[in-house]
Amino acid sequence: MPFDGAQVSVEARGSRLRVVRLAGVLDPATITRVSNVAGAQLGLCTGHVVIDLGEVRFFGTDDFTALVAVEDAAAAVGLRLHLCGLAGREALLPSGISAALARFSMFATVEHAERELAGRVPAVATTGKSRGRFVLPCPPLTTDVGRVARPERPVATA
Repeated sequence: MPFDGAQVSVEARGSRLRVVRLAGVLDPATITRVSNVAGAQLGLCTGHVVIDLGEVRFFGTDDFTALVAVEDAAAAVGLRLHLCGLAGREALLPSGISAALARFSMFATVEHAERELAGRVPAVATTGKSRGRFVLPCPPLTTDVGRVARPERPVATA
């Protein structure tokens, strides 16, 4: 099989979320590949399939019919298909793709999708007795890309 200018990969992010990533060129051959890969994930996932198009450098098709078919198949088995990575590029997309986007829920990044869809709540340690009157869980600080930030420890001064 000749290289068609695209790479497709799958990430399992728990049992409820699968991410299908496409990097390179989106053309009729690669949209079919992505659709086939996403369709295969429907039997392996119990919640959501996210297709990340953030690394697509060229849109060589305006036909999303294959992805619409996967979205219909997902809905038929109680799953949801989402797109991400198109934020800020909607105006540059071919008209056929822009029209099809209304069928999908969209997220700016995979990390945003994961936070919304997987509903990950940080665990709060509850061992031992509270030393204060009021105990409020403090979620970890996050950066704008969704990674946990480590606050710097204050330096003790004498």
